Amino acid sequence: MKEEILRCIGCLGLLVLSFVVFLILILLLLPLVVMPLITPGQRFMERQFQINKDELIIVRDFIASSEFESISIQRPPADPRVRIFRRPVFDGPFEMSAGLGYGRIPIENKEVLEALHSLFHRGFPMVSGGGGDGNIVFLRWRFFSEGRGIVYSLDGSTPEESRGLTYLVEIEPMSEEGWYFYVDNFNVWRARNRER
Repeated sequence: MKEEILRCIGCLGLLVLSFVVFLILILLLLPLVVMPLITPGQRFMERQFQINKDELIIVRDFIASSEFESISIQRPPADPRVRIFRRPVFDGPFEMSAGLGYGRIPIENKEVLEALHSLFHRGFPMVSGGGGDGNIVFLRWRFFSEGRGIVYSLDGSTPEESRGLTYLVEIEPMSEEGWYFYVDNFNVWRARNRER
């Protein structure tokens, strides 16, 4: 009798352990299955461009007319204590990094600040580029080693790899001249360049 109880407990333990391993595998594999289904493509970016066109142009013009060769502007961290309609409010100054030696520089142009605030709230976590790059990159989506978004070419040519587009694997023109949809993916880029 005692042996049967121990055998049942052992079987139950094995069953629980199997279930836990199964759950861990599902949690590990779920992003690999789901993310390709929700990865934004060119049509999504075209819609985002049309929705945010005014703000994108304001920020583009600000960066293009800047005296700095390279600029990076990232969404400031959200203050988890301050929420509007259950969404965190971005707190802190909007600053830009402007290449080596300049450090962080506050942005004081009210129109640009409003445009950046709007873009950050609509899912664009970073803007980078400038005269030295020839491109202005508006990152819209990132997952592991891949980034997707909208890029503006300052000289009108099709963007190529640059500081803002380090691992460029796809570039497609959008509805307006000078604007492009891009995909930046280290793993795909590495595999392609290994073949060369």
